[in-house]
Amino acid sequence: MVEEGLQSIKRTINTLAMSTTTLPSTVKSITFDRAIGKFVLFGDSITQRSYSLDEGRYDLTGPLVDNKRQSFIFGSALTDLFRRRLDVVPRGYSGYCSEHARYMVDDVIAGIGSGIKLVTIFFGSNDASKDPNQCVPIARYSDNIKYVIERFQAVGAKVILVGPAPHDEVHRNQMFKGSDPSLNPRSTLRNLEYSNAAKELAGSLDIPFIDLWHTFLYSVGWEEGKPIPGKLAADRSNANTDSGIKHLLNDGLHFTGQGYELWFRELEKVIQDKFPEFVPENMPFQYPDFGQDLIKLTPQDAEEIFKNHTLPHSRY
Repeated sequence: MVEEGLQSIKRTINTLAMSTTTLPSTVKSITFDRAIGKFVLFGDSITQRSYSLDEGRYDLTGPLVDNKRQSFIFGSALTDLFRRRLDVVPRGYSGYCSEHARYMVDDVIAGIGSGIKLVTIFFGSNDASKDPNQCVPIARYSDNIKYVIERFQAVGAKVILVGPAPHDEVHRNQMFKGSDPSLNPRSTLRNLEYSNAAKELAGSLDIPFIDLWHTFLYSVGWEEGKPIPGKLAADRSNANTDSGIKHLLNDGLHFTGQGYELWFRELEKVIQDKFPEFVPENMPFQYPDFGQDLIKLTPQDAEEIFKNHTLPHSRY
């Protein structure tokens, strides 16, 4: 089962190398409902910063357009993908761990209100830290995440669990030159432990899991048994080298645009495979599409269309 999962990630990485096609979004049906469902992003700073233009300044290899470095913005891409089908609701909290999430999840759900259809739960990077202000033992982490999952499921949401990405110890050490690397509270192997715990939990609950730890490393050609990109060697022999994943993690922890794009493509794949009812083209489009439905009508037809919730010549 584990090997099948890893092979699936590798196939996705190969696909990404050849294509940037997003999920299909052809309008096949419309709805006149005044409210549409919600897609919630619940997590820590990586979720909080998923809409941030600031991440682009760390993206050193993105394409130049008009002499400006372009970067992929996860939140904007997701909002655009589900436009007029689901409202994407970001709920990211910088520095938070699963312990915080456990005691705030009910308030988060109440604040968002009804209609939550999909949710990503993405904690673990802070839980894995040895910083006493954030560290949560792995068994407690699993229990906390299970509780959060069940609270969202209780309101009818479909849950996608996301595990922590690798930690770039090499780049982090380069950013804090002169500091003792042993004082770094984070490590890529601890992130892997928490990712594996999340994966095991997802399997036990039969929900989809996004394995960013392996996805990031496979994207740079890493193979099992070889030195892990970003892991600082015990003798620090690679301290001044290119970590190999710097283009994905701007400070060793947070994602660049390219890191966010890897997460986005994995999310698309999960939705396509596990929740086809939430592939955009399979969902009703809120109100008629102008280019396909209204362009040959006059504004005076609006009263009939929107009062009666029908099109004069419906193609649906």
